Amino acid sequence: MGNREETTHDVLALGAQVAEVEALFSSALTAPTESAERQLFAQLAWAATRLGRLAENAAGDFAIAVPEHRPLTSPGRARIRRRIASTEHTADRIIAKFQGEPPA
Repeated sequence: MGNREETTHDVLALGAQVAEVEALFSSALTAPTESAERQLFAQLAWAATRLGRLAENAAGDFAIAVPEHRPLTSPGRARIRRRIASTEHTADRIIAKFQGEPPA
């Protein structure tokens, strides 16, 4: 990153792209049809690629070479939902601990 103005712009662009990725992921998980879900996941892949490019640009000389793309196997929607639920539960427990609330 160059001067302060460029740095601020790069950070804002990166933050906006993160928000887009999160919104598309959330939308895909609650899509009303399988077709809509697949379309949203396709948009998510495109947005995540842009996020990667922005992050790589922000990293500058510290950028890490990305291994060659290999298609991922689909673990199934139920498995993804279980992992998300588990992650959300863990995050809730961590937040509660730091806010001084008793564990759930």
